Amino acid sequence: MTTPALILVIDDEAIVRNVLAKLAEHLGYRVTTASSGAEAVEMCQKETPTAVILDVRMPELDGPATLDALRHTNPDLPCVFVSGNPSPYTVEELLARGKTAFVNKPAALSQLEAAFARVIPAGEGRR
Repeated sequence: MTTPALILVIDDEAIVRNVLAKLAEHLGYRVTTASSGAEAVEMCQKETPTAVILDVRMPELDGPATLDALRHTNPDLPCVFVSGNPSPYTVEELLARGKTAFVNKPAALSQLEAAFARVIPAGEGRR
């Protein structure tokens, strides 16, 4: 039996982070969470996730800066950006980073599933 893919959920709002984690778990993924970009970078030095769900707007390291830092050691890391607020980035700018998808908050299960299907290679471990 294969181990389910690991999804790292990064969001500075605990309630949003927890909801996104539950949705990813419901889709059959293993999930870990981080409350900031810096925490995510530190966590990824210990274990590499299959993909990340990443809030676009966060204090200190925003979503794109966090993805840049994570991709420094894992250049092909898939990312699902999430945002519920106007952002200094357009959706097109976020998608131009490659291996990315975008979902508006609040995210529905079907939206997250479709986003994962776009960025995670087929057959990468769900339960």
